[in-house]
Amino acid sequence: MEECDILCSRLAIMVNGQFKCIGSPQYLKHKFGTGYMITLRLSEEKANYEEAIKVIREQFPQSILRVSKGLQYGDDF
Repeated sequence: MEECDILCSRLAIMVNGQFKCIGSPQYLKHKFGTGYMITLRLSEEKANYEEAIKVIREQFPQSILRVSKGLQYGDDF
């Protein structure tokens, strides 16, 4: 999508030969985008994991936890 932001004023998404949506890159991201995803993989003990989550929650309180497994953590914001 970064290339479209730079090169296009309008774009379309085609599936099986039919247009599914058309608009500016900003419009399509707003309508269909989910934001950003941050993924952390920590190699150390759980204290680092909890501190990393605390920092993310402080900086991005609206973030939504999607994955939490062992020392892997995925958050959408």
